[in-house]
Order: sequence, then C-alpha cells, then structure tokens
Amino acid sequence: MIRQPKACRLVGKQPNLGGKMSVGEDGRGEDAMDPRLWGQLPHEILFAVLAWLPLRTLARLKVVSKSWLTMWSCPIFMQFRARIAQPPDSYDYQVLATARGLLLCGKRPPRIYSFTNFWPEKDNKSLQMIVCNPLRENCEVVLPERIGTWRPCVVGMIGGEGNTYKVILASFMYGTEIYDSCSRRWKLISTSDVRNGPLSPGFNPSIICHNGCMLYVGRSLSGDAAAVFLFNGDTEQWSSFDLPVSGVGLQYLQLQDCGGRLFLVGHMKTMTEYRHFLCFGDVFVWERIGEDIVEGFWERRFSPDPQYPSHFPVLSSPKSTASLARSKPEDLFCYSKATFGTAEHDNSIEHLSLYSVTSNCWWSCAEGRICTHDSFQNRKRSPGSAGVTYRCDFVFEPRIESLP
Repeated sequence: MIRQPKACRLVGKQPNLGGKMSVGEDGRGEDAMDPRLWGQLPHEILFAVLAWLPLRTLARLKVVSKSWLTMWSCPIFMQFRARIAQPPDSYDYQVLATARGLLLCGKRPPRIYSFTNFWPEKDNKSLQMIVCNPLRENCEVVLPERIGTWRPCVVGMIGGEGNTYKVILASFMYGTEIYDSCSRRWKLISTSDVRNGPLSPGFNPSIICHNGCMLYVGRSLSGDAAAVFLFNGDTEQWSSFDLPVSGVGLQYLQLQDCGGRLFLVGHMKTMTEYRHFLCFGDVFVWERIGEDIVEGFWERRFSPDPQYPSHFPVLSSPKSTASLARSKPEDLFCYSKATFGTAEHDNSIEHLSLYSVTSNCWWSCAEGRICTHDSFQNRKRSPGSAGVTYRCDFVFEPRIESLP
C-alpha cells in the first residue's frame, strides 16, 4: 500500500473507506476521480503517471480522449516511458539474423525504444544475444560476452553442416567479430587483416546466406550502392565484386538465393527531377553466373518493357493463380520495397511481388497504383532510421532438427 508523505498529504475531507461511496448533489460519488483535474494537468505529470502503466493497459486507455490518443502516438512519451519502465516480455528479444532453422536474437536494452535503433551507443558488453530454434521448447544458447563494445553495421549468420553455425558482427572501422558454434567463443579479425570490406549495407538491405557465405549490398560514403560484399564462412575472409551496372542508378537492391542460384533485384533510377513509376514497372533482375561467384559475371534475366511498364498479372486472376500453383518453392522469390515517398491519399505502402525464375515473370498485388520516389539525400542516414541499418526481411527455413 502506498502512503502519502505527511508533507504532501492532501488537506480536506478524508475518503470514505467504509465500503460505501457518498453521493453528491450531481449524483456522482464525491470520491470519484474528477475528469476536469486530469484535463488540467500538465503533460509532464501525465507522462510520469502513464509511463508506469503496461502497454496493454495504455492501448485500452488511448480511447479515453483525443489528448490521450495524441499522447499515445507521441514519440517523446514512448521514449520517456522506455527509460523508466521495463519492456513487455513479448518484446524482450529482437531477431537479428537467421540460418538453417536457427534465429540469432538480441535482448533489447530497456532504454532503447525504437526497434530499428537496436544497438545502444554504450554498454554493448551487457547486450545479451542468444541462438535458438523456435520450433523446439527450451532450445536456446546464450552467447558469451563479445570481445568489442562497438556497434556493428553488419549482422549476419552462416549455417554449416549439421548444427554448426557462425555469427558475424562486422564494422568497417573496428573489424569483424565471429562466434563459432564449434569452439563456443568469439574471435576478432582486425581491419588491418581485412581486404575489400566491409561497408555499411545500403538502403532496404538484405543480408543473405548463399553456399556457406554471407552476402549483402554495401553502400559508399555518398549513399550510392557500391558493390556486393561477401564473407566466406570457411576461410573467414572478406571479398567483393561489382554490381551489374553503376550503383548510382540503382535503388532498393535486394539479393535473393533461389534454389542455390544468386539473383539481384532492383529499380533503375531515372534522371528526371520528379520521378514517377508504376509498381514494379521499372524493376530489373540479374543472375550471377559462374562456379566462383566472385570471379563470375552478371546476366540480365528480366528488364521492363518501356511500352508496357505495367504488365504484371494480378494475383487474384484465375490464370495467374493457376500458373503460381504450378511453381515450386525453389523457383520463386519475393521482392519487397518500402516506399517513403508520397502515394495517393498520403498512404505509405510497401510493394510486394513474386518472381518466377522458370517462367521469367512477375506476380504483383499492387498493380496500377501510382507512387513517387523521394530523394535519397532527404533520408536520415543515422543508425536506427527505417531502412538504413537493420531494415530487412528475413527468410526463415524451419528445421526442427537444428540445435544451437
């Protein structure tokens, strides 16, 4: 029970504790909470009171009034709450990478509110990471403490034969940390021992595993796509190879592993000042050819028809549905692109589509919607802004036999 301090005890009629509430002339209980009092309280006091409530309770209370609803969506309030209240159990861990049925998860620090701004600036040694198989009960391993305390710009995972795996945390300034499941310890490769990488991932990145290697598209200091960076899990060495065209003209690049084949999907940026495009009307697909992907070459698989930019079938049409049903999972990959420009009716949408390698065609569920590009220079580049550091889609391959 919380008691009022004597110095702060309210003067006036004491509340009725006899089990019955006295009724005033207006028909309401004299001890009932006066809504006018809460309406006159400063926002700072409301912040301090509401910040101690669970998120589930806050979600129910947000319909009390417009001012409470505004406060619920206020980032300042959520940041204030995150400093004093523990996050709910369901949000304790965030998935950082996947490989062969295993998940690499990190415990979100209580002071960090935004999921995208995951790594704190300080006290990284206390950041707990686990590897688990979500299909098995109590199947998790807590990783030992890291060697470094710096914030990584590349977080990945490589699955080997059996239950072996490696966790990769890399930075172009400090080096590459590797956790090996066989030795159960971390090792550090300094930047002086690294060639050809790594650079920070580009906008809307995808860090994937392909034939025992970790790959992603890195960006230069100017923000343009620079090259494809590869970390070999066997040799523990970095390498890189060029993009199919100059990175200045490419946007929303995503690497895709489809049936053991490596694909690159992206949009070609037009040079007009105001750029409008139909959903997936200007998308390109390249495949990396050669046994050694570093020494191989890119071959264009799909390019848009300038006369018919919007020729993607709708998923609900009978013809496209029948074609999609005949496709095998290893023949399809999904391409998603977050749109930060202004669409019609000020909607922020995300494009989703499926590409068939065999039939060389797309299925789109957003056909005909007109959107606009926004300038890359106008986006925030600091770690934590959506789409810069950890904005990516994970491809999870369920394997109940995998052990961390």
